[in-house]
Parts: sequence; C-alpha cells; structure tokens
Amino acid sequence: MVALLSLAFLAAPLFADEAATDQCEKAKTELAVAGGHRSNGELDKAVEAYRAIVKERSSCRVQAAEAQMHIGEIYQNEKKCAEAVEAFEAVVRSFKDQPDLCVAAFGKMARTYKASGKLEQALQSYKRIIQGYPSRPADCADAMLARASIYEEKQDYGKAEIECRKLMRAYGSNPALRPHCRFAHFQICCEMKAAGRLDEARKAFEGIKDDAGDSYAAQALLKRAEIFVTQGKNDEAIQEFQSLIDRYPQHKNTWLQAKFLLADVYLDKGDMESARAIVKEISEGEAIKGFGYLYYDLMSLQHRCGDAAWRDSAKKYIKYKSTSSDRGQADFPPVEIAFNFENDLPKAQKLAVEFVEKHPNHPLAATAAFMRGSCLLATGDKEGALAVFDTLIATYSKLPDARSYTNAALEASADIVLESGRPDEAIRRIERMDARTATEKASKLDKMGRVYVRVKDWAQATTAFDRAVRTPGASADTIYTALFDLGNCYYRTGDIAAARACMSRVASKEPDSQQARKAQAMLYLWSTAEGGSW
Repeated sequence: MVALLSLAFLAAPLFADEAATDQCEKAKTELAVAGGHRSNGELDKAVEAYRAIVKERSSCRVQAAEAQMHIGEIYQNEKKCAEAVEAFEAVVRSFKDQPDLCVAAFGKMARTYKASGKLEQALQSYKRIIQGYPSRPADCADAMLARASIYEEKQDYGKAEIECRKLMRAYGSNPALRPHCRFAHFQICCEMKAAGRLDEARKAFEGIKDDAGDSYAAQALLKRAEIFVTQGKNDEAIQEFQSLIDRYPQHKNTWLQAKFLLADVYLDKGDMESARAIVKEISEGEAIKGFGYLYYDLMSLQHRCGDAAWRDSAKKYIKYKSTSSDRGQADFPPVEIAFNFENDLPKAQKLAVEFVEKHPNHPLAATAAFMRGSCLLATGDKEGALAVFDTLIATYSKLPDARSYTNAALEASADIVLESGRPDEAIRRIERMDARTATEKASKLDKMGRVYVRVKDWAQATTAFDRAVRTPGASADTIYTALFDLGNCYYRTGDIAAARACMSRVASKEPDSQQARKAQAMLYLWSTAEGGSW
C-alpha cells in the first residue's frame, strides 16, 4: 500500500505538467484563431478572443502576455490612445516575468503617446525602460535614442544632445553598441546644427571619420555642405558636395542627395548650365531607380530648370506611389502635381475635392483641403476660401498628423478676416494655433505682432515681438525674425536706439545670411535718413 501511494504521489506532478503543456498548446491554437479574426478585420472578435486567452490561460505566461500585447496593438492601430496604453500597461503590470514583452510594451506605449501628440508621456515611457531594465543595454540605448528624437521633434536641441551624450558615456566602451554610439555622435552634431551653432557643428561633423559598414562619414560631409549653404558660402558648399560625390558613390542615397543639393546651389548661383547637367545625369542614371520617392525632388529640379522632362518624372513618381498599400498615399500625387507644378488651379481644386470625398479620414485629407482653400484664395474667392479653411479646422484640428495644416488654415484665415477689417478675430485665430515647441510658440507670437502692426497698435506689437524674442529654446532663425520685426516696430515708434540695437544683433548673426543682409540694408537706409520700410 505504501509503495502504491508513493507511486501516486510521484505521478501527480507528471500529470500536472502534461495538463499545463496541453493548456499552453490550446493557448497557441487560440492565439492563431484570434490572429485570423484580426487579419480579416474582425477586430471586436479578435479583442474578445485575446481577452479570453488572458483570462483562461493565465498559467501559460508567454501566450497570455502575447494576447494582452495584441489587444494593445489593435487599439494602437485604431488610434485609440487611452485603450492602447491601458492594454500595454496591463502587460508590464501582470507579466513582469516576461521582460522581452514588457520592454516591447513600453516601446509601443511610447509610440502610441507620440502618435497622439503626447510627447511628455512618450518620454516617460522610454525612461521606464532605461530605469527598469539596466541589464538590457541595447534596449536602454534604443530608448535613449528615441528620447533624443522626441526632444529634437520638440526642437529642444539641448536636451536631445544631452540624451545622446548620456548614451555615449554609458555604452561607449561596449563593442556591441558601437553602431548606437556612432549614431549618437552624428545626432549630437545634428543638434548643434539645428540649434544654430553652425561653426561648432561643422567642426563636430569633421570628427566623424570613415568606418567600414556605415555611411556616417558621407552624411557628415553632406551636413557640412548644408551648413555652408545656410551660411551663404556657396563655393565652399560646392566643394564639399563634390568631395562627397567623388568619394562615396557606394552610399547611393546620400550620394543622390548631394547631387540634388549641388544642383540647387548652382540654381541659386544662377548657373543654369551646371544645374541642368546634374539634373540630366540624375534622370538618365540608374541610381535613382532604387529610390522612387526621389522622383518628386527630380521633378522639382527639372521644373525649376525649365526642363519639360519633369512630366516624365511626375509619371514615375505616380507609378512609384501607386505601389503603396496606403491608398491615400497612392492617390495623392495627382493632387500635389496639379497644385505645385502644373499651376492648374481648377484642376487642383477638383482633384482635392475628390480626394477628400474618397479619403475623408486620411491625414492627407487636411493637406488636400488646404490646397483647395489656397486655390480659391488665389482666384480671389476669399469667402469661399474662408469657408473651406473653417471646415478644415473644425474637421481635422484634433488629428495629430493634420496639425501643420490646421495651423496653416488658421493663419491663412486670419489674413482673410484681417483684410476684411476684423483684427480681433484675426488675433483669436492665431491664438488658436497649436504651438507645442518653443520655436512654434515664438513664431506664433511673431505672427500676432504682425497683425497688431497692420492695425498700427504699436504697443501690442512691441509686446508680442519682445515675448517672441525672449522665448527660451526657440530656434535662432525664429528669434532673429522676431528681432528684425521688433527693430522695425521700435523704429516706427521713434525709439531709434532700440531699433538699431535689434537690427545690429540680426546683422551680426551670420554676415552672409539672408536675414543679416536684410538687417544690414535696413541699417543703411536708416543711416541715410530714408527711413525703414515694413
């Protein structure tokens, strides 16, 4: 009897293990069934099936965690931010024993927040990876780079640079993370450039040396050339672009970008012959065939050169876009070609209307609506344009992907109501613009100042421009634009000393820049007592 009992006790765990294995096999089958519902677009059924797995197969930790993750992904794709975040939080709360899925959940949570415009929450989600999983250096490095990218999007270049430097300090000695560190080094240089520290950025890019297997050295050359262009040093830019073209033909994308930008510089210099030669070389070469999206840029260059071949590039661009699984993306090129290149406003307006009717919920619908309003405005139908802009604002103002066009519609409609003698309404429209970054806030204040100038309310204008200039973290270009406007405002009110001080600061920014040249011209006009012009 004792022997039989012992055997029974020994067999019990065996049967339990078999039962658990059987449960997990069933969970795998149920995951496949739920996945089928999801593939067929039966999302409610899919969510219900995944929830059942989480509830009934909780002992199968991997499968239950995967099911919970799929619930979050469905809500994420449906742009249901709150539901998606709740589902991903459930993964990290209930399945701490599945670190791979927990890290993935934090990342998806961050991307959900970012897509919804909630950048601070996205930053915190990535921070939770860094703080919670220090034993996973690759995931932490990815999170740091993602945080730097968000700060760059916010135009907070100082914090973006700090994030990249943290990564390099933490993982610079880790051979496995050398690509992360190379990218962080490159990004630091880009942050300097974006912040207007151009000479410092150019020197920093020079520190990025050739390293087999990556293209950072080629990209650094490209960025250095772009800095020369920004500084108005076209001859130096041409030299850098040509150096890249000669040294890095294997990096096709960067090489083509250099070709395009070199043609742009020649056009700016008025050297049409050199620009046309480059454009012809690009259009007849094989390299561009691997980068179909560049046909739009080629079309732009050909159009500027007066080359009728831009129509052939337009056809290739449309053909390339037609392969997109996103039907809105695929259907949009005819609208932008009619609007931006053919200058056929009736056609552009008709295509824009058709696009919005066909894809009312697509992010590009806001773009098409704005083009339609712009067509009406260009043909003198201001009331019609105002109605279209107001519909755009009401329909798309809450869509993160449409933010730039709802802001543009508010600005354009503000101009319309201002011209009709309604300055207070114009100000209210500008106040409604969704300014999130420091640069956007400064630019918004500058736009308000310009409205006050139009109605000769110099006190309000001066206050708005001064606040724009003092916006911490705004880009150098935006600050100097506001400073230029503030100088003009001071001159109009008779404060000549303050006006000269503002213009002198702008004139010393970059001696060869367009802003500096405009400021120098104003100072010259004032010095000859001819008066400044607004």
